[in-house]
Amino acid sequence: MKCAPTQTPDDVDIRSLREKYLHERDKRIHRQGQKQYVRPIGEFADNYEADPHMPVVPRDPISEDLDVAILGAGWSGILAAYHLKQAGVTSFRNIDHAGDFGGVWYWNRYPGLQCDNDAYCYLPLLEETGFMPSKKFSDGWEIYEYCQQIGKKFGFYDNALFHTRVTGLRWDGSPIDVRLIELVGNSDDKFFQAAMHMGIGYVAERQLKDMELAHSQMVAGVDMYTTLGPGPQLAMAMGSLGSVEVRLGRPDVGRDWIEKAVAMALEIDDQYGAVGAYFHLGYLELDFGTREKALAAFLAGLELVERGDTLSTTDQVAGIGCAIADTDPRYALRLLSAAARLRTPLALPVARQPWGPRVESGVQEARSALSEKESDAAWASGGGLTVDALQAEVRGHFSSRSGTPQRPAHGLSRREIEIAGLVAAGMTSRAIADKLFLSERTVETHLTHIMTKLGFSSRAQVATWIADQRRALAPEG
Repeated sequence: MKCAPTQTPDDVDIRSLREKYLHERDKRIHRQGQKQYVRPIGEFADNYEADPHMPVVPRDPISEDLDVAILGAGWSGILAAYHLKQAGVTSFRNIDHAGDFGGVWYWNRYPGLQCDNDAYCYLPLLEETGFMPSKKFSDGWEIYEYCQQIGKKFGFYDNALFHTRVTGLRWDGSPIDVRLIELVGNSDDKFFQAAMHMGIGYVAERQLKDMELAHSQMVAGVDMYTTLGPGPQLAMAMGSLGSVEVRLGRPDVGRDWIEKAVAMALEIDDQYGAVGAYFHLGYLELDFGTREKALAAFLAGLELVERGDTLSTTDQVAGIGCAIADTDPRYALRLLSAAARLRTPLALPVARQPWGPRVESGVQEARSALSEKESDAAWASGGGLTVDALQAEVRGHFSSRSGTPQRPAHGLSRREIEIAGLVAAGMTSRAIADKLFLSERTVETHLTHIMTKLGFSSRAQVATWIADQRRALAPEG
């Protein structure tokens, strides 16, 4: 049986449809962000502590040494337990404030509750359990019962601590447990091994400040991911390794890894990975003192950031502020202030990040170029900006500034450049789909991404851009 590609009506304006969805999303975003929520203390404490579904049974305190503590017993916690057990790990516990497995499906049980995702896609481990959903959009009670079924089938109840709330996490400064490294070596799952190596590397880099251990673990992680072929995880791992190389005093080696990360992320159309790689590249250029290149890297990363992404936006904008602190201190302080204020509700201040000292240095550099009154005014001007407004302002500010390096043409993936070239050749979406063995809908999606990245609104602009690129690359004479 041969299934024909889904035919998208010719009159569907995908770009307008996306704008409509973003407009509806914006209407649901509260101006106060995280501040709109009330902490469960005082008169609200009992509401959070109470479990309306199951009585709390008192138990004696437990003090033990675990390989893994899984915080939660919803889908993420259940799948973490499943994969740990598949990897041979038995010393773990699911810890949850609820009285059973299920997460949101444990707490929410109002009449008519259903999941709005296709059950055959949403529910995990269907083949492993033999479970068959009763309908395409499962009822809430069925999902909750399925969570229980998984817990019973794989013995997760034996390791679960319910009605237990995590109130604090503290790193005691001790070396990474040898058993964790042994666990990685004993697994035959290469993806798991690579992820664990990178995880240990991040802990060594950011918590232990042990760059040599971070380096050895990240090298192992990159090597393992490489055997699995190109992918987002490999691109991110290469960028992280490059950053550690720089901190170890090997900037040329670091640059090589980071540039490989940028190239791979763009090649596989991994926008999130490319954002991270450009971020690493920007700070590398700052360390080299090549500020114009740093600015270009941060701007390239910002161009790929999705609307509403606070962390990625503030990371790139803070880097831009550092890059222009010497030439435009007022605007640098505005950007650095906006980035700091937007991160405050997330409880993730830049000061706690590895690049925190570099950002603080940028703030001090910009302030030193102005009077105290001017500095305070510039810093205050960064208040009140939303994430999306900050993105739009920065992009507009630098797109009109003469002499500012523009985002490189390879901001498009290889597939997008190929499709843009065929558009320039006058081919319709259907003809491109036939030539590349894609569905017409996939071609339209790629075209939407191309126009969004380049700031265009028509196929004609894409064709003109391709012609300009070809003229720029043509040999003189």
